[in-house]
Amino acid sequence: MHLAPPVPPALRRPDPVALSDKPVWSLSDASKATTLSIRTIQKMIDNGAIPARKVGRRVLLDPRAVHAALFG
Repeated sequence: MHLAPPVPPALRRPDPVALSDKPVWSLSDASKATTLSIRTIQKMIDNGAIPARKVGRRVLLDPRAVHAALFG
């Protein structure tokens, strides 16, 4: 019997319900949760793919919006 190889954790689709206990993410949180670099996430924000809010110096993201931008 041939079994498919396991999917590496970086390529698994995260469960939208269990994305995070935090109501908002920083760029660092989003980077850790998605395995994308902070610069890539910043480019996606600049291109309008991910909505973000700037509060002082911090950029805050909705985890559901990040998930929707990456997985539709």
